[in-house]
Amino acid sequence: SRAALIKGQLDVMPVLTGPDINALKQHDNVVLYRSPSLVTNALLIQSNDPLLSDVRVRRALAYSLDTRIIASLSTGGTGAANSSMVPTASPWYSAAQTQGYPTNPQLARQLLTEAGYHGQPIVLLTNRRYPDMYAQALMVQSMARKVGINIKLQILEWATQLDRYENGNYQLMSFSYSARADPYLSYSLILGDRKKDKRKVWNDAAAINLLERAGQTSNVVERQQLFDQLHAMMIRDVPLIVLYNPADVNAVNRALTGFLSWPMGHARL
Repeated sequence: SRAALIKGQLDVMPVLTGPDINALKQHDNVVLYRSPSLVTNALLIQSNDPLLSDVRVRRALAYSLDTRIIASLSTGGTGAANSSMVPTASPWYSAAQTQGYPTNPQLARQLLTEAGYHGQPIVLLTNRRYPDMYAQALMVQSMARKVGINIKLQILEWATQLDRYENGNYQLMSFSYSARADPYLSYSLILGDRKKDKRKVWNDAAAINLLERAGQTSNVVERQQLFDQLHAMMIRDVPLIVLYNPADVNAVNRALTGFLSWPMGHARL
């Protein structure tokens, strides 16, 4: 596809990966259009796992990561680091949503010591179909190793990984949630009764109640407060680690005008 676009045989190449972006930005006859997207890349955590059930281990993992580096290298420099299920491009992204886990290796090691973690292996599932998921998994493994967390990568076919996601059969998983237009829908992806839906990673009763309230009101101020509370609770519980929001990047033949990227991440023609 890249070669065909460069030769002028294609007009639009949507949904570019990091390698695509790096390769195509060198060509004068190709224009890259991008906008922040509502896609969310994250590290899923199976907190029912005996090792990861200790919130101190989950927090240590979060504090070991530099999400700015992960975002940049996974997306060809186009992604935005973010710790919230509310994407940075969302009108609901408030100052409260910017709170996360500053990189702090010393605190990470302290938490691991308190939890009695001694280098037991933790398996991180990923795939090569989606380069961003693979790249972020490699960086998570490398950064976590520096504080003493022993992560082993297991590379699966995407269909197999998706089945493991559906059944909650993993310790850690490199993942990406497709764009959702409202934070209620974004939080619904992760929050709920895990006995009924094994895709959920967070089943805190108080948080579920807040989400239900956010779905029952149209009051803007009230909804913002509810989303902000949900974010604070998520950061406390670490049911997953949100890493970044990739941009919607499209490569377009310079002769074609009027193309626009948009946050939902689908080319509109």
